[in-house]
Amino acid sequence: MKKIFILNAGKSFLHAQGEFNRAVTAITIDYFKERDERIEIQVTDINAGYQIIEEIEKYKWADLIIYHTPIWWFNIPQWIKTIF
Repeated sequence: MKKIFILNAGKSFLHAQGEFNRAVTAITIDYFKERDERIEIQVTDINAGYQIIEEIEKYKWADLIIYHTPIWWFNIPQWIKTIF
C-alpha cells in the first residue's frame, strides 16, 4: 500500500483564488484512487491553515510527496519555504 502526501500550495489572492491548484490536486487524487483503491492519501491545502508538527508527521508518513505549487520567477513561493 502506498502512502501519498499532496501539498496544495496554491495561494488565494483577490485576482486568483487558487482554483487551478485545487483542480490539479483533485485530479491527482482521482488518478491515484482509480489505479489502486488501497492507496492512502493525505492532503494539505495551505489556504486552510496547517500545524507544523502535523505537517512533519505527514512527511514522515508518506512514501511519495507531491507538491502542487505555482512557480514564480522559477522558484517556489516564499510561504512554502517558510514551512521547511
